[in-house]
Amino acid sequence: MPKTMEVNDLLMCHVDTLRYDFQAEEGELRIPDLNSCDMTGCLNLFRGISQKVQKITVFAGDSLDITYEKRGLKWIAMGHQ
Repeated sequence: MPKTMEVNDLLMCHVDTLRYDFQAEEGELRIPDLNSCDMTGCLNLFRGISQKVQKITVFAGDSLDITYEKRGLKWIAMGHQ
């Protein structure tokens, strides 16, 4: 029987995997297809891992969904289709 996934309260979506590369200062979040994560929650989650995070890439299913990049003091969201 498949395992039931729970919604992550911070991201407001289901989560498959999460990775962080401390040398590159980049995070990767993989969520199921047709899910979308909350930007603020995603940033807070990765800043909780490392305040030095500079980039977060989010995949929904097998597709690149969105990339968050820190530019100066601001975070920029770049959607992908």
